[in-house]
Amino acid sequence: VSTQSTGTFNSKQIRMFVRALQVTTGITKCCVTRPVTVSLETNYITIRSVHGIGKFPEVGYPKQQQGPLDYTNRNFAYLVVGGVGVAGTVAAKNTVGNFIAALSPSRNLLAAANIEVNLDEVKEGQVVTLDWRGKPLVIWRREQSEIDEVRNVPQTELKDPQRDEERVQKPEYLIVLGICTHLGCVPIHHSGLYNGFYCPCHGSHYDASGRVRSGPAPKNLEVPPYHFAKTGENRVIVGVSQEDSE
Repeated sequence: VSTQSTGTFNSKQIRMFVRALQVTTGITKCCVTRPVTVSLETNYITIRSVHGIGKFPEVGYPKQQQGPLDYTNRNFAYLVVGGVGVAGTVAAKNTVGNFIAALSPSRNLLAAANIEVNLDEVKEGQVVTLDWRGKPLVIWRREQSEIDEVRNVPQTELKDPQRDEERVQKPEYLIVLGICTHLGCVPIHHSGLYNGFYCPCHGSHYDASGRVRSGPAPKNLEVPPYHFAKTGENRVIVGVSQEDSE
């Protein structure tokens, strides 16, 4: 059989062709009752009855595999799945980020939430409580004896170890939020076992640096972000940290 041969054959030629198919394929019975059109192509044999239908259209065939180690199709599928996964992850990340950003307060609201305090009005030993973002803000101008006392406390005696130098920017001014870290009560200043803060709700005691010394409170009083004005005036801006102001 040639590489490609198409034509109409008589009965004798058809019988010879059918016999060749029987020998080749192992078919034992085959019956031809009417003329047929035979199209022979490389590795593919098609027999079609003649009913006024034209020649078979050329039909493509699946890509031949190059052996058991040919992973071309599978690798392409992996590539498509991986690409879709990466695109979906990026889209989900952007959606969540935009949603969280929409919930965050804008810059103008944050600016309105900052307060500026003239520290010249706070006398030595005096404590001033202000409202800052709905929370009690405590500004304590400490005396030198109070500063020396809290700085001489060994770190091993502290429940939440932290040096006083890490909690203040100027030694004489302690600026903290007056909210107990246990259940959110408002402690009383200049009270308790350590002459600092005392929470009457459950008996937590803090020293003059706002560090918890005894009681159920787990953490020290929170220090809000703040920085001192650079204009030479004795003013403090609460709500913006030293790093953000530079």
